[in-house]
Amino acid sequence: MAPRQMSSDPDRFPIEAEIVPLVFAFHTLGVCRPCWSCEGHLDSTGGILRPPQVWFYSDTVFYPRLVEEHLAALRIKRRIENDWRVSVTVAEVDNPSTTFSLAPRAPETDTAEGLASLRRDAATIADGLFEGVRAAARTFLRSIENRLHTA
Repeated sequence: MAPRQMSSDPDRFPIEAEIVPLVFAFHTLGVCRPCWSCEGHLDSTGGILRPPQVWFYSDTVFYPRLVEEHLAALRIKRRIENDWRVSVTVAEVDNPSTTFSLAPRAPETDTAEGLASLRRDAATIADGLFEGVRAAARTFLRSIENRLHTA
């Protein structure tokens, strides 16, 4: 039910099963509205044609920065196997929101196992996204408070 409700056109563009948890996690954040996703696909030779990814809108760079902090924490704790990044995808003059993407830089291996690894990472990122972004925001606010008290 939720994947159909999150899609702008569920009949023509359903959200693919392997990426639903990450799309839902972005949806529940409320400040990074997902607008496109892909669960990742292999090409005819078994290599990765397209990696898993989610594109989302944000009215400020602050929220994508918090998502990036969550990714950094997961990397430090070795909870994800691949290097993921948040980057600007589209910035249109007539749209106040900017489109960002969350995608892996490159998998360890360009095979079905590499895609499986990326999909495991996507699930791990999704699992803790809300709390990870909240923790990053708290850390950011503490740093601002510390600067105000020392100024």
